[in-house]
Amino acid sequence: MRPHKLSFKGVTNCVIRLMQSVKFNAEIPFSDVLSTSQSRDSMSTHHPHPPKLAKTMGTTIEEPERGNSISVQMSDSETVESPADRVHKYLAQALTARSIEREKSNNVNFFTLRFNNKDKEKGYQAAEDISFSFSLVCTLIMVVLISALQVIILPRTLLLLMLFILAFAWPSIMLIFILSIKLKCTNFDIRKSSNLRVFIATTTVMIPYVMVQMNVLCCSGAGGLSILEVLSVLDDDHHLTCSDPNYIILSGIVCFFLLALFVKVQPMLKVVFMVIIAAGHVLVMELTHKALFDRLDQTLNPPVPTDIYGILAFVMFLLGFSLQNREQEWTLRLDYLWKSQELYSQQYSKVAVFFASIPNFSDFYVELAANNQGVECLRVLNEIIADFDELLDLPYYEGVEKIKTIGSSYMAATGLKPTHLVKGREDSITFYLTMVVDFVMSMKEKLKNINENSYNNFELRVGINCGPVVAGVIGARKPQYDIWGNTVNVASRMESTGVSDRIQARPRYLSNL
Repeated sequence: MRPHKLSFKGVTNCVIRLMQSVKFNAEIPFSDVLSTSQSRDSMSTHHPHPPKLAKTMGTTIEEPERGNSISVQMSDSETVESPADRVHKYLAQALTARSIEREKSNNVNFFTLRFNNKDKEKGYQAAEDISFSFSLVCTLIMVVLISALQVIILPRTLLLLMLFILAFAWPSIMLIFILSIKLKCTNFDIRKSSNLRVFIATTTVMIPYVMVQMNVLCCSGAGGLSILEVLSVLDDDHHLTCSDPNYIILSGIVCFFLLALFVKVQPMLKVVFMVIIAAGHVLVMELTHKALFDRLDQTLNPPVPTDIYGILAFVMFLLGFSLQNREQEWTLRLDYLWKSQELYSQQYSKVAVFFASIPNFSDFYVELAANNQGVECLRVLNEIIADFDELLDLPYYEGVEKIKTIGSSYMAATGLKPTHLVKGREDSITFYLTMVVDFVMSMKEKLKNINENSYNNFELRVGINCGPVVAGVIGARKPQYDIWGNTVNVASRMESTGVSDRIQARPRYLSNL
């Protein structure tokens, strides 16, 4: 079952209502895992009652053994979702919806559902249709079922037998050909040719349609093709009479299903073929088999004539399948866009890179009950990194770009921003290397203040290098901007093998400093 599509306006209204029910307070970092023994004791005093079993809610609340913990076990089927979690969930859904709509409008034509970029359209059409084999198999099953129903309801004629053999043999041959491709017996893959796929799909659908129509026209006394009655398998077969003309409506709708099985066929082309199928059945209903519908109406006395009901059914299914095909095509094309996104990358000839780590932080970090299993140590590290990040807001360090933090190591670079590129001249290299060193010295000053306030002796160990790098974004989920190259590797090795409380740099750039 497909999820209901959320509008941005509806999600916004829901978020506003949820925010009104939430009391937003300034939270302490890591407050969700920081719970002191005093707070736990206060929680235990508020629940002095003996253990109770809430059967209706599926929860078990046990009395804490030492007054310092409360054990709450939830059943697998029950989950507690806070208003804040619901706000985050709805905001994520709203942002995803807006992102999808932007991708649609920027890349795909709304009416034709084709890519605005011709190269992307060629690539999409040339992509392999992995569901093509499955569609042919489903077509075979549908052909067998249609033929079985025709044998029961409609005339059993030699024409029906020949058309059934043709309708069954055509997709079977295509499946054998696809199997030979998988067995590497042939190199030509019909699934990678868009025109050939469309031809096979339309032929596979139109042959059963012709089989249905021709056998309907074999009905005696319906104003059809009387010459076809002589093709009966058995002489004087009274089965040629068609007592229930509703099969005409059902057979046309089944042909719609056959056409919907083929995924990578243009929606506009599918609509054209569905209109042809519907028009053919409506002509049979109104021109050749009108008398059969009139006799059925005289017997059943329906409030709406059966042939009118059939026309309305064709219109409804035509609109429904058209909308479904459009949504399916949107999904396929967006999936192709996301999978074919090229890696964003840019090469720089000169970038100053530095790694700054706190080598003795590992000695400081311990997991004890006194520091809440190491959370207090992480709080100190968070304050250190936050102080380092504050330096980036200073105008002088506008050219410094933070890349990432790895544990207690801080990685940044200069020369990545378009307005602060390192030129090949020595004065430009000197300027940005000096900016890096000044930034490191400011980091050491920040760390010194933290040491004085926290009674610690943290030290910085820094490695600096300058040279060519490649910068880019990688990953489809949670993409991250990063830089690569031998320049980065050398700076990292100089930091990891250097002397604590010192700045390591290559002799080539010592003269610039």
